[in-house]
Amino acid sequence: MSSAPADLAGVGEVRRPPGRGSNGTGRASLVNPTSRTWAALLSRLPHDAHHLPEYAVWDARRTGAEAVAFLYEEGRSSLLLPLLLTPTGAGCSRDARSPSGFPGPLASSSDERFWSRAGWALRGVLEAAQVVSCLVRFHPFLCPGGDALCVVGAVVRQGETRSVELQRAPRSGRQVRGLPGGGRCTVWLDDWAQLPAVARLHQQSRAAAGRGSWRYDDFAGLRELLDGSAHLVVLQVDGRAAAAALLLELGGSVHLQLGVLSPAAGLPEARALAGATLRAFRQRGARRFHMAHGSDPLRKAFAEALPERHPDHTARIVIDEDGYDRLARTAGTSDHRSLTDAFPSYRPRRLTLSP
Repeated sequence: MSSAPADLAGVGEVRRPPGRGSNGTGRASLVNPTSRTWAALLSRLPHDAHHLPEYAVWDARRTGAEAVAFLYEEGRSSLLLPLLLTPTGAGCSRDARSPSGFPGPLASSSDERFWSRAGWALRGVLEAAQVVSCLVRFHPFLCPGGDALCVVGAVVRQGETRSVELQRAPRSGRQVRGLPGGGRCTVWLDDWAQLPAVARLHQQSRAAAGRGSWRYDDFAGLRELLDGSAHLVVLQVDGRAAAAALLLELGGSVHLQLGVLSPAAGLPEARALAGATLRAFRQRGARRFHMAHGSDPLRKAFAEALPERHPDHTARIVIDEDGYDRLARTAGTSDHRSLTDAFPSYRPRRLTLSP
């Protein structure tokens, strides 16, 4: 995404939409994951694993949604935006959101006028599909011109992401020579036989924190649908899994999809896993390592070796204001004008965007 303008410099600051504009003269549609157009457009645009139709299918399965992509074509310019459609429970209405991670939008043009017309076309297509609201999460590197979506919604800076150019970094990750208590460390790359143990470790650590977790089928499904792009790094201490990272790799870019840390482990184990992971992918020839910022020990350990910071933006688009406010009243939450609550406010937090 292009660098944030001055009025987006702080977390939570927004650009609000002016009056309604032209829908443009391009062709706009929603397509399903089996569409040849989705794959053909990706072949012409820089993208990462979060933009793949297989990834959208995986996230749709685990959240009970329908995977689609919004396509907009105008002359030689094109835009692609993967989305998940989820019933609101009120009649036939639905809402739309980006799959988890950083799945778009992608475009062959950075012209703000093109993006503006694409934004109005997106609004029109979703309105016809009875969509109440749409939450779009931008990609920090692959979204030139995305600020122009403020014509149809509020563009909000909600934090930052971190990255490192692996081939330029002489040392990626902190070398850990020992752990408290003298435990013996072993690091495994793509030993998928350890996946059941990692899934259990994830569920235990999330339960200890009082938070929901992935099911084993979520882990296995990601590997099945993104075979070749999904990777697993496991840190064992004295023969038992202590930390793990699930990653997606495509086109030289690696994204930390999920980090797992045993409730009994801490920052030393997290640093050992982070250092080993970054070195392994640098040796594989990967160019960039990226992750969403977080405050847990594992992401803190990775952040020590990720010096580059990038703004993390979303676009909050309310298509049916009356429908949104009815859903918000039923849920006992704020209306469509609020920018402080999770979006959409009527959804439980389990459906908000995750790293």
